[in-house]
Amino acid sequence: MGKSKTSRKGKKAWRTNISTQDIQDFYEQSSKDALSGGSLTEVPSDSLFFLDKSRGDHAVKKRKDALAHAVADEMQKVYTKELRPAPVPLTVDGEVVNEEDMYFLDADNESDDDAEAKDADENDDADLEKRPFKTKRITRVQLNKRARNKAKLKMEAEVKKVKEFSKDLDSLPDIIDEIAREDEEKKNRHLRCVTAKQERLKSCPPRLGRHKFEPAPVQVLLSEEITGSLRKLKACCTLARDRYKSLEKRGILVPTAKSGRK
Repeated sequence: MGKSKTSRKGKKAWRTNISTQDIQDFYEQSSKDALSGGSLTEVPSDSLFFLDKSRGDHAVKKRKDALAHAVADEMQKVYTKELRPAPVPLTVDGEVVNEEDMYFLDADNESDDDAEAKDADENDDADLEKRPFKTKRITRVQLNKRARNKAKLKMEAEVKKVKEFSKDLDSLPDIIDEIAREDEEKKNRHLRCVTAKQERLKSCPPRLGRHKFEPAPVQVLLSEEITGSLRKLKACCTLARDRYKSLEKRGILVPTAKSGRK
């Protein structure tokens, strides 16, 4: 027969006298390590970092891509500068006035001055008595002289017109070449504008709503955050935000406006 059980009345259980805090801490630490992958200080460096020693075409391709982006940025600046409207010129080309034209201009100015002086005299003598007006008789010699001067001026004007016309005919090939160059330049400018617009549309994501896609700002570490060791690098939880921006860039989600938190 077995040993008879004695009464435990008034006795304390042994579990109440033993601390189980270290066991609970061990289970909590094991759970944290299982979720986070373990402590980085205990993991060997070979399993954390990988050194790529391959010297293939990856570096060359990356350099070519960087050069292509740099060239594209410079060409875009040049095209933007060329497509701007032409500024207002500070000086304008004019024609030199010869002596004959200057003579006519002086005559016109003198006639204008005489007319103004005449108007002033008429206003001053308006209240005076009217004086008898005597017409000056013109002789035949003066009429012939005026006719000869008029014919001479008309002939000189025709000769000048013929000279200008012949000069324009001589410079006609140059004018045609200049027009052809301007047309070619306009065509090339339009082609560059269309190409730049197509490249911009290809590089930018499709616009699905009223707001355009805005890339996320570049993450830059401060001087106190740069430790020199990847083990001590401060973590930044941007995975969800980067994933969301990637979906917006590929046109899967509609970009929304950036709302500031109050």
